[in-house]
Amino acid sequence: MDRKEIVVFDFDRTLTTYDTTLDFFQFCGRRKALFVFRYYWYLFLWCLQKLDLISNLQLKNLGIKLFIKSHKAEDVKQLAKEFSSKIKLNQIYHYNFKTECANARVIVVSAAFEIYLEHLFPNIEIIGTSLRKEEEEFVQIEEHVYGERKGLKLQQMGIQEIDRLYTDSRNDSSLLAMSAQCNLVVNNEINTIVSNLSFEDVSHEIFKAQKKDFRSILFCRYQNLELK
Repeated sequence: MDRKEIVVFDFDRTLTTYDTTLDFFQFCGRRKALFVFRYYWYLFLWCLQKLDLISNLQLKNLGIKLFIKSHKAEDVKQLAKEFSSKIKLNQIYHYNFKTECANARVIVVSAAFEIYLEHLFPNIEIIGTSLRKEEEEFVQIEEHVYGERKGLKLQQMGIQEIDRLYTDSRNDSSLLAMSAQCNLVVNNEINTIVSNLSFEDVSHEIFKAQKKDFRSILFCRYQNLELK
């Protein structure tokens, strides 16, 4: 029996055009008191994370406290299901994920929350960030699937080699080391880097052209989430 090709996809900004973590927090907290204050306080914390003054894990845990913690866990699960239906997927998903990889073993490995990824990809293997529940509330991150953790999680599944990787981030170096081919997604376009090329040299030039959607970060995406 022929071995199935193993294809791994990151999620945020690989299969979407934006980071869904911020939108999920926004979706869960949109009816909380002082929502606008909470939102812009989170953006301040986001700036601190970009300056490496706090970690990505710390930022997400603070987001959970601001937007999720006071909800019952069952309510958050329902919100996650509703949120998954509003996520806008890009052309990489509609062509490369759905069509080109139809006969491959596809795995989505992401730092995004598993609680909504599992609704978005019900028939696909998912490795995502999980939430810890205490006294019927989600209080913090249980396991953060970020950076080196991504490669480790695949190895725990018995996967040592990846045929193709699709990612938008140089932080996925643990996956790159396992991949025969890396498809770097920037601005919704694919730049293929095979393993015998220097990832750092090539990706540096590619990322120079990356557009940052600061406007959608600084102002709530009401249209995307149908919050009006």
